[in-house]
Amino acid sequence: MKTHALAWNGLKKHPMRICGLMAEQIAIKLAALSPLLLCAAFHPSPDNASGFPKAAALSAFILLIVFFVFPARFRAGIVLRRCLERTDGARLRPAGYKTRFLAGILRLAFGLIWGFPFLFCCVGVYLYVFVYDASRAGEMIERIGRVAVLLIPSADAAKAGVFMAAFISAASFFLFLYGWRRGVAYDFILSSGATPVAAWKTARKLHALRKGRFFINALLSFVLIVVSLAGFSAVIAIRSGGISQGFMMLYLAFSSGIVLDPGGLTAAFAVFVLLYLPFIPYRKARNAAVVQDCYEEKGS
Repeated sequence: MKTHALAWNGLKKHPMRICGLMAEQIAIKLAALSPLLLCAAFHPSPDNASGFPKAAALSAFILLIVFFVFPARFRAGIVLRRCLERTDGARLRPAGYKTRFLAGILRLAFGLIWGFPFLFCCVGVYLYVFVYDASRAGEMIERIGRVAVLLIPSADAAKAGVFMAAFISAASFFLFLYGWRRGVAYDFILSSGATPVAAWKTARKLHALRKGRFFINALLSFVLIVVSLAGFSAVIAIRSGGISQGFMMLYLAFSSGIVLDPGGLTAAFAVFVLLYLPFIPYRKARNAAVVQDCYEEKGS
C-alpha cells in the first residue's frame, strides 16, 4: 500500500506533467518504430528478393533506440520521481545526454545477455514461419519431437515437437523478461552528476534492498499485459468466428500483408490500447515510488 499511495498521490498532484511526459514518450517510440512501419508498408512481403530494405529498417530502429529512446527513458524516470517527491527536490535533475546515452548502451548490453535465447527464437520463428516453406517448419518440429520421444517413448513426435518448441520460446521469453526487470531501478536513478557504471551498481543494490516491491510491480505489469492481450485475442476470435480462424487471419496479415478483416484488426488493436495505455503511468510510477522511497529513507 505504501508504494501505491506514493505513486497515486504523485500522479494526482501532477496530471498535466504526467500527460505531457506520456505524450512525449509515445511520440519518441513511434518515431523509433517509423523505419519498421515504413518498411512494412512498402515491402510487406517477407519473400521480397532484396533483404536490404529490411536490414536498413532494423538498423535504423536499433540506432533510434540507442540514440533517442533510452536517453528519453532515463530523463522521464527522473521527471517522474520529481512528481512523486514528498519534499522539495529542486536539485533532482536528469543527467546530461552523454551520460544517458552511455547508460542506454549499458542497459541494452545487460538486457541482451538475458535476451539472447529469446532473440534466437524470434529469428528462428521468423525464418521458419515467414521465409522458409511450410515443409521445413514441419521437419524442424519433428526433429525436436524425436528428441522429446527419447525422454518419453509414448509421446507423439509431432505433438511433442509443437509443445517443446512453444515451451522453449516461452521459457526464453520469461528469461529475457526476468533479466530486463532486474535493471528496472536503473531507469530512475540517472540524475545530474551520476555516471553510468556507478549508477548501475547503485541500481543493483537498490533492487536487492527492495526486491519484494519490485516483484509485486512486475507481477502487476504482467497481469495488465495478459488482460490486454486477452482483450485483443477475444476481439480477433469473435470477428473471425473462432480462435483458429483468428490465428490464420493474423498469420496472413503478418506474413503477406493481406488483411481479411481490417475493421476487426483495428478494433482488436483499439481494445488492446484502451486496456493497456491508461495504466502505463501508474505502472511506471510504482517503480519510481520504490526508488524514491528508498532515497528519501536514506536521506532522512
